[in-house]
Amino acid sequence: PEFNENCPCFTAESLDVAVTHVASGAFTFYPEKTCTGSATGSDGIIYNDFSGEHPAAMGFEVMEGECREADALYIIDVKENASCRELLAAKCSEHASVIAAASLATATKDGCEHFSAKDVSPVVDRLNAGLVTANKNNCQEYSIDYSSSLSWMEDDIAREYSTTFDESTGEYKVVADDQVFVTNSATKNACAAIVDNACKSLVSVKKADGCEYFSKFDMDGIVEAINGGVMVAAQNSCPEFSIGGSTQTLSWLEDVSDGEKAVRTYSASWDESLKAAVVQVDDQVHTVKSEVMSSCSAVIKTACDMIKGKPDDGVISINGGD
Repeated sequence: PEFNENCPCFTAESLDVAVTHVASGAFTFYPEKTCTGSATGSDGIIYNDFSGEHPAAMGFEVMEGECREADALYIIDVKENASCRELLAAKCSEHASVIAAASLATATKDGCEHFSAKDVSPVVDRLNAGLVTANKNNCQEYSIDYSSSLSWMEDDIAREYSTTFDESTGEYKVVADDQVFVTNSATKNACAAIVDNACKSLVSVKKADGCEYFSKFDMDGIVEAINGGVMVAAQNSCPEFSIGGSTQTLSWLEDVSDGEKAVRTYSASWDESLKAAVVQVDDQVHTVKSEVMSSCSAVIKTACDMIKGKPDDGVISINGGD
């Protein structure tokens, strides 16, 4: 079909390419802002590229008095605005089934339609490598039930993936870079879980407790699962008395497949045979300095004290080692 292409931001061909990008699943797609059919508000085919070193705005959008091509904004008059909306509406109709399929795939991916683990992972890598700087509120005092935040500075610009519940409005909100979305509780919690996992992967978060092998954030989910009856503590978990005066262990049974269970363990101890302080994560044993063992022991004890029926059971007594 022929279109009136008096639109400075996009053409029929560029919209076709945008739909192809969205359908590929290689980009972060925003279906709630795409093909809205609005006559005056925002409408477009909107997605971002978070795969590179720098997040990039993608797609096309028309708003009142302006339109956008990727990250470039153009001032438009009434005639151009109408042309952009007419062209966009035609392409949204033509590719309706493709956009609907992409919307469904986005909604079911990680349960968070605004960003995925694949989007967040490169940020974690850059933070761990020291290529970007974490903001002060990065992964601080967050809770999946209330708010979560992965925030950093890049090119002197504050960026973030975050979720929150706005008590003043009663709204659940998700932030992806500089875009704020009002959503529902389930989506917000799914997005928060992605942020939660990202924070657990940050070296700075693990080292904040003085223990680089695990942190209180690793423990929180385990404690919640044990207290809720989802997982069962092993017999040697959170011992009332530490043999040799230096062992602290959190051990539990976890489903792996087809009803089979595996024993998972975090422990910190003085190993007499090695004459060394050690920290264990499952079957991996690390020889560490005594102060690191003490820090890891403290993390485990805090978790043990939170397990129902085990108030102040853990006993930490650090002997030997430098």
